[in-house]
Amino acid sequence: MPHNICMTSWVPIAVLAASSPWSGNFIQGWVPQGSIESRQYQNQIREGNRVVATEFFHLEYSVEILIEETRKDTLLLICQNICKGKKHKDHSVCDTSCDDRCTDSHRHTIKGKYTPNTDQMREATSQANQLAIDGGGTVSPSDWSHRVSQALADFRREARKQKTFNMPHAGACSARIWEVGTKHFTFKVRGKMRKVGYIMSQGVRTPIDAVIGTHMQTVAEADIAQEEPFDKHESANCRCKLVEKPQEEANQIWQDEISDLQEWFEEFINGLDDEDWFDGATFDELLPFTDSTGVLVQDDKGNTCPDSSDVIVECTGSNLNQCFVEMTNTCDEERTVIVPCGTVAECEDKSTQNMCTITRAQVPLPPGATVWVMISGGEVRTMTAPIPVRWACLQMSKKEPGPNSKFKLKRNRDSGVARLSRLSEKARIRGPWDQARVWIYTDHATLDEVNKRLIPGISATRYIGLLYDVARACGVDFGTNQYNRCLDPSLLGSVAIQADALTWVVNAIADIKPRDLSSWLSANAAKVAMLATSDTQYGPTHVATIARITGEQNNPDLRKAGIKLLQSVPESARSAVAQAGGLDGLRMILAERDAAQSGLALDALVGYPRESFKDMLSAAYEALPNDSLRSKAAALLGGAP
Repeated sequence: MPHNICMTSWVPIAVLAASSPWSGNFIQGWVPQGSIESRQYQNQIREGNRVVATEFFHLEYSVEILIEETRKDTLLLICQNICKGKKHKDHSVCDTSCDDRCTDSHRHTIKGKYTPNTDQMREATSQANQLAIDGGGTVSPSDWSHRVSQALADFRREARKQKTFNMPHAGACSARIWEVGTKHFTFKVRGKMRKVGYIMSQGVRTPIDAVIGTHMQTVAEADIAQEEPFDKHESANCRCKLVEKPQEEANQIWQDEISDLQEWFEEFINGLDDEDWFDGATFDELLPFTDSTGVLVQDDKGNTCPDSSDVIVECTGSNLNQCFVEMTNTCDEERTVIVPCGTVAECEDKSTQNMCTITRAQVPLPPGATVWVMISGGEVRTMTAPIPVRWACLQMSKKEPGPNSKFKLKRNRDSGVARLSRLSEKARIRGPWDQARVWIYTDHATLDEVNKRLIPGISATRYIGLLYDVARACGVDFGTNQYNRCLDPSLLGSVAIQADALTWVVNAIADIKPRDLSSWLSANAAKVAMLATSDTQYGPTHVATIARITGEQNNPDLRKAGIKLLQSVPESARSAVAQAGGLDGLRMILAERDAAQSGLALDALVGYPRESFKDMLSAAYEALPNDSLRSKAAALLGGAP
């Protein structure tokens, strides 16, 4: 049997103080993060009872990281000054006096997202430990996270930054489009174990320098908000210069300009390869709409009509959920009317709420015909009697529409409302949450405010998902006084079933209201912890996500609150919470080698199944800053590693 003699520690042999790959841009290629080596091992090689050779060696464990861009996720900021025509002889002399001028703000905030891969983090630790054993050692190396903790912290910090774009209005008779968004990066760790030393056999010394093995894992991903737009596009849509030309030629010139814009848009869409890309823009948004109808009119050849006054559209209210729309084609040719999703219905009575459609409709109008259409659930039907149109309220505090409310359909200038409307249109099931989502955006509505006006109301679980939709689609800054009122820590007292939404809202509250979150979580730790048993499907992940994210914060009060949450988890649910990543927020605390913080992390492990933290704590054992903490860790492990 081999005989090993070793010292029970590893020591740094290379710490690269300037090795963090983030300094405004990511460095290409693998970046060394430092190395450690074990003390000397002595291994006797026997044949039967006879020693034939003795190995004298140590192990060297080195770590590299690679931060790699994998894709970009984009959306469009759109502004149009819509030319009314018949004022200027040429576009070169146009000013915005000939336009229906855009007055909407084109302000959009993009915030990145950090997503740790806790399963791969645990796998990296496990494989590093196994390499030490494969090399003939008996002590695990310092955890990979100690080597990369600073780089990973920088990566997380960059992911949480936000960029606010404030696009200027387009010029006269023109459209301006900015393509903005995030780049997606993966954070990979690669560890290598070497065996270095010599073999003595019959007085002959033979060098040993061998790679025992390597491991590589993707331990985190991030969406990083980009400082500059990916692309900027300008397009002129002028109808003034057509006044001196025959109408047929004028329409063709105008149509050519629209075709140029559509060609750019289709090229943009075709260049997207991410199925989860979320922009919310459709070509309808880029086309000029008439002031009189707010809809897009096409002729029998499918060309967009520069003058749609031959179609009359009238809208009458009914209640908060429906209205009636009547369309009349006054010409002797067939027309097709497109009502884009998110079209605004502006009430003549300013004390009554404005509304918006939440489905898109394409309606054929025979010559001289009057039709009523149903726009609901994506279905469009021509009827002989008025049929309600599905819509949503844009002004929560104003009075509800009634049968005498008259509306004028207008082109939607607010891209946020348009994107939320399309979310509703694409959904398989619609309900009160569609209205609540719009109110969060337009009125900064809290859960209580929504439920005072909606019957039936919505749950905190649903509200968390709606907050995430608004943040993702509308680009609002929830750190402002208008929106931060929506981020109530008590929302976390209900189990969230949408993992991305929960991660976003916990990070948002931790960033924006750290004091409120730490106070609420400390006071309600037992209540939140019980969710892990009351909902066995989603509860453990809910509790684990809160514990992990609070553990990743630099705020000591948030860390303490997260540890209290872990300590409050019922014994029957601790295995499930640990399996869902609840202990992974402690990894970075142990990596910091701060005595007080490390002590808190060890306290959090008490009572959890040893197997759920064995690899992590074994690897961190030698990095603990004093003997007292190492003794505490040894007790948790059932003996020093």
